Amino acid sequence: MTDLTNKVDKIPLEEMQVLYTKYAPLLELIKQRKQIPYLAYIFDLGITYTKEKYKNVDNNWLQWAIVCLKELHLKGKLSTEEDIHKVVDEFIEYCKNNYHEHINDNAIHTDAFNRDWGFVHKFMRNKY
Repeated sequence: MTDLTNKVDKIPLEEMQVLYTKYAPLLELIKQRKQIPYLAYIFDLGITYTKEKYKNVDNNWLQWAIVCLKELHLKGKLSTEEDIHKVVDEFIEYCKNNYHEHINDNAIHTDAFNRDWGFVHKFMRNKY
C-alpha cells in the first residue's frame, strides 16, 4: 500500500499538468499551494471513484464528498487511495442515513449551502 505522498511524487510532470488543467477551478481556491499536487491527485481519484460507483446518487452528495476529501487531506487524515474510497463510501452512507433528518432539523434556520456545509462538518467531526 503506497502512501499518497510517494505516489504523487512519482507521477510524471506531464500527467500532473493534465490534472492541474483538469481541476484548475478547484485548485485555484487552495491557499496551501504546496498541497496542490496532492489535491489534484486526490480530486482525480475521488471524482473517478464516485462517478464509477455512485452513478445513481445525488450529484450534490458526490460534490460534498470531494469537499470532505479536501478537508480531511489538509488535516492529515488521508494516507492512501483506500482512505479516499473509504471516506467517500462512509460519506454516501452517512448521507443516506442522516441527511433528511438534518434537513428537517435545519431547514428553516439557514440557506441550503450553509445547511449542507454544516452537514459535511458534522460528518467529519463524527467520523474523523
